Amino acid sequence: MSSMVWRVAFPVQVSAGALMILLAWATGLPSNPVLTAALLAGTPIIMIASGRFADFRFAPADALFGLFLCAAMISIAINGMPPSRDGALFALSLLTYPAGRLAPVGTPLRAFLIATAAIVGIGTAVVGWTLVEQWNDPHGRPVVLGLVHTQTVFLTSLGFLLFAIICLDDIRRPFTAAVATAPALIIFAASQVRFTFLAIAGALSVGWLVTRRRQPVLTVLGIVIGCLVVGLAVRPHTSGVFLHYIISSADAAERLRDPPAGECGEYDNSVAIRKTLLRHAAQMVPSAGLFGHGISSSEQASCFKTYPHNTPLQALVELGWVGGVLLVLLVGAALHRLWPIARKMPEAAFVLCCLSYAVMLDMAHGQLSNEGLLFFFTGYAVRLGERHAH
Repeated sequence: MSSMVWRVAFPVQVSAGALMILLAWATGLPSNPVLTAALLAGTPIIMIASGRFADFRFAPADALFGLFLCAAMISIAINGMPPSRDGALFALSLLTYPAGRLAPVGTPLRAFLIATAAIVGIGTAVVGWTLVEQWNDPHGRPVVLGLVHTQTVFLTSLGFLLFAIICLDDIRRPFTAAVATAPALIIFAASQVRFTFLAIAGALSVGWLVTRRRQPVLTVLGIVIGCLVVGLAVRPHTSGVFLHYIISSADAAERLRDPPAGECGEYDNSVAIRKTLLRHAAQMVPSAGLFGHGISSSEQASCFKTYPHNTPLQALVELGWVGGVLLVLLVGAALHRLWPIARKMPEAAFVLCCLSYAVMLDMAHGQLSNEGLLFFFTGYAVRLGERHAH
């Protein structure tokens, strides 16, 4: 019974961002702290309570996680308490590691497949309807439910569903299942979601390397690429604008050695904004020292007043060289331990794709105080590695 509770909570944990958007839409409240806290805190607590404590064995990665936690606490002690919202979200993100660490390995994942498909289906319908209404709007990306990143959040959930299709034995007809995702992929591509598609393709490539079901992986990868091309082609003008942003940003990088002070006035070119954020964060790394400038310091120091969208870099700035290196070592150890197991075990292959996906997303969308997916799948990977060792 406890294993079933964990499995039911699993898709809620993975699609927490999408569910928060749907809850805000259903309640008519753009921000509901009670529901948000219940979802972000309640889900990992339920998973921990229903986890397999009897099967727990201490692993070296657990020591790395403990050291990372100590580094974060030392950073807070040195730099002071972070803003309450960022501090609470960071603590809740860390809570997902033990939730994944106590996973009931070997039980079916049908609940995950059904729930995730339902969440993505609802999100696709909402995004698609809004996209039609805002087809020719100058901002390009549709503002869905009051947010510009709604389509990215739902595509992120769809990525996990695609990894299940190529890895798990629960999917008996992977080609049919992959074709069924095509409308959603086209709608999200037409909504000008870009990097998430690259991360999905990268994680599918990881799956191709480790799984024995290589033909289904190539088929799904082909469907993803084909839908991306179709989605971009149906809105040629908008897609051309975003392509121009990418090219112009690359040219600017070659032309300018000292960027002008006016770069912080850019609000349309998201590529240029990301480059500015990364550059400013990188300039803070040498002065970060052993334990950093403190949680949310990169956001407060940025002229855009936002985080650098790169979790390892943000960890180096905010938690210092110690915290940043420990985070990389923790995730690297989980990936290294899981890789050989994934060749033999479908569930391990699925988790490897999911963790690789989370890492890739963190290169362009990462936020240190919102790393539930990264810590959860790191814990899950350690759990699989520890079980296989015994």
